[in-house]
Amino acid sequence: MRPDEEAALADIRAAFSETVIYTGAGLASKPIPAVRMEDGAPAFQGAGSTLRKITFEIAQADLPSEPRKGDLLVSDGVECKVIDRTRRDDVAAWWLVVQA
Repeated sequence: MRPDEEAALADIRAAFSETVIYTGAGLASKPIPAVRMEDGAPAFQGAGSTLRKITFEIAQADLPSEPRKGDLLVSDGVECKVIDRTRRDDVAAWWLVVQA
């Protein structure tokens, strides 16, 4: 990543991150910054369409090892379990889909 891209990424994370408590990936209840993203969940059959997909972007440098399904994070007092993960080398981050 170029220096100007790293600087822009740092600015974005500073502006949009919140502190979460993370357990897993070599951490035990440690506060780290994360950017919360929320989107509509994939369509499903049945009444209603109100499910939301919640993803947290966490910098790779903030986790000592690779995150795993089942890791826990607490955001605004709500405990969430990691149910999917994507390594995003283009932005030096992990995208972690969680279930509350």
